[in-house]
Amino acid sequence: MIPLFKVFMHASAKERVASVLDSGYIGQGPLVDLFEEELKALLGAPVLTVNSCTSALDLALHLIGVGPGDRVITTAQTCTATNGVIVRRGAVPIWADVDPVTGLLDPSSVDAALDVAPEAKAIMAVDWGGAPCSYAALKQFGLPVIQDAAHHLSPPSGDYTCYSFQAIKFLTTGDGGALWCLPEQIERARLLRWYGLDRRSKSDF
Repeated sequence: MIPLFKVFMHASAKERVASVLDSGYIGQGPLVDLFEEELKALLGAPVLTVNSCTSALDLALHLIGVGPGDRVITTAQTCTATNGVIVRRGAVPIWADVDPVTGLLDPSSVDAALDVAPEAKAIMAVDWGGAPCSYAALKQFGLPVIQDAAHHLSPPSGDYTCYSFQAIKFLTTGDGGALWCLPEQIERARLLRWYGLDRRSKSDF
């Protein structure tokens, strides 16, 4: 029988988890740094790990400056987490439709949504079922594009790309996520994920 609903765990997982518990680092530690380096090699771009894809999405909105009353063009065809971060910031989701075949955000519908909300501050695009949205078309609107890439793990295509390592994703760490952002913002993002602390520097402790 093929266990369709059981997450695969390598035989060495228990031993490696035990070694982490014994190391004294159960948060941001040397293995997390190594994981980030290996993700950089895999994706061809540096990313910052966070505790969830939801946190990555929220961090992206924060970097853009989305706040109360702001509009964000988005899709309803997604996990609650995608749009929950918009609402929790006091911002307003502006719904755009999806392509009926692919389930991906339809750029022509985004164009129509911008007629309703020309002051929108960002576009939230969800890569559905492992297929990426048309980011070349979405970027033509001149707004920051957040790529919710929870459904796959491939090089970033948005202005901000958010990955998930939750239990049922292609690559799982039990839970967790990562953010790729514009190079000029990565150091600010690094500080924001740990309350202004740069955990690479001993002077911050």
